Amino acid sequence: YAAYKSDVAGEPARAFRAGTVNEQTRFVLERFGVASPPLLTDLHPRVADIMIPREECLTVGPGSPLEAASQLITSRGFSFVPVVEGDGRCVGRVTAVRLVGLLRTIAGRSCESPPGEAAAGLLAQPISGLVETGSTVFRAGDLVRDARRQVAQLSEGGFVVVDDAGRLEGVLTRRSFLRESRRRVVLVDHNEQSQSVDGVEEADVVEIIDHHRLGNRTTRTPITFINRTVGSTATIVADIWAA
Repeated sequence: YAAYKSDVAGEPARAFRAGTVNEQTRFVLERFGVASPPLLTDLHPRVADIMIPREECLTVGPGSPLEAASQLITSRGFSFVPVVEGDGRCVGRVTAVRLVGLLRTIAGRSCESPPGEAAAGLLAQPISGLVETGSTVFRAGDLVRDARRQVAQLSEGGFVVVDDAGRLEGVLTRRSFLRESRRRVVLVDHNEQSQSVDGVEEADVVEIIDHHRLGNRTTRTPITFINRTVGSTATIVADIWAA
């Protein structure tokens, strides 16, 4: 049915399985040279679903002048800027709070030299001296509900998301949690929540194709629900292809 949605209906879809492949299904897949769909264990929203992805992040390098971070933070209203090495590893961040401290330092030195010269001298220094390390980081695979709970206990305005090698994968802000993170799901060959994967209640079920009894299910919006008294859901899918 995923192939039908993608190739005929023009709605990109991916097939997954919710459990093990039985012998009958394995025989059919092998007979027609079709790979078994990957196993899906849950539908809980992940940090990857709501974070600002790496390709959209603005960063600075450890050797960049402080002025580069200052311009990004002041012009974009950022609470911080990630500091990233050439190989993609995130070594820390420069925060707006620390920049404010720098500006106060500049103001304190203005009595010794002209303010413009003091500012230019400090802002020309490499960013490495102002990098904040040891702050909370997240992984793209972290559950949104766990990240939200953790963020609620912290005072920072934003956080970096890294992979196991420490490479920057994205940025998570408090505003990220306002993004819609519910996945659109089509249930095939089942309709009861107890038969589906964990977290299906946190997804939007937009279609159901089934031939079993009806369970006690509710949806947020009207959906396409095809339930017929046939021996197999494959019959329903074949009829949809033939229509």
